[in-house]
Amino acid sequence: MTSMTLNAVLKLPHDPGRHASCVSCWIKALRDDREELRQAARDSKLMMTVSLALEVDRPSDERALSP
Repeated sequence: MTSMTLNAVLKLPHDPGRHASCVSCWIKALRDDREELRQAARDSKLMMTVSLALEVDRPSDERALSP
């Protein structure tokens, strides 16, 4: 969740097909615990907040070098 959202916000390329292998794990996790998706969304929001804060704090000359 975090990688797709972060890439969209930062306008970075993203290939969702590369994450297909995670689907079977998610299916099992959701069968075992229906709250897992809600917790993953909360964790993703926290990781986005931290990651974007680091991006803002990075000097602009470093940001210009990023792909």
